[in-house]
Amino acid sequence: MNQRRYDAVVQQQVADLAAGVSLDACLVSARAALRELAGYVDAQQLRWPAGAETYARHLLARCPTTQVSLFAVVWRRGQISAVHDHGTWGVVTVVAGTLFEESWTLGAAPPLTSRPPVSLTRGQVASFSNAPTYVHRVTARTDALSLHLYGDRVASYHVFDPATGARTCVDAQPADPPGQS
Repeated sequence: MNQRRYDAVVQQQVADLAAGVSLDACLVSARAALRELAGYVDAQQLRWPAGAETYARHLLARCPTTQVSLFAVVWRRGQISAVHDHGTWGVVTVVAGTLFEESWTLGAAPPLTSRPPVSLTRGQVASFSNAPTYVHRVTARTDALSLHLYGDRVASYHVFDPATGARTCVDAQPADPPGQS
């Protein structure tokens, strides 16, 4: 059953962090775990948003004490996230389709410094540990499914204007469990 796999990925990260394993080592471990987990996820098991303006997040597993969370995100071709942060570390892998990520480093001058863009396809993994300075925008080049492991539940995040660096705090939309309307 996939739920056991989802829970195991979250619990391993919680155990590693509690044992004092460095965040960098945890991210290496999480990257490998998500890459493997992607092979067990069937994109058809998750509902594709019909006519949705934005991607749909589905909560797969969460540790109730540390809030380490695993989400599946379903994208339609052309959907774009806002330029945003997460307020925590994260690891992303693509299960199906292609995502394009633009990222910036948040700094004093200029407000946002562009980093090289990345195209992610099936099985590729990206991660970030410098949450206070890392912001990004993701575009779905095709219909896509991705897995996202975060060091927190991401109840809110900041949206940024890439030209000015102005930021606004936004409450995250609740994530649906897979297959729920």
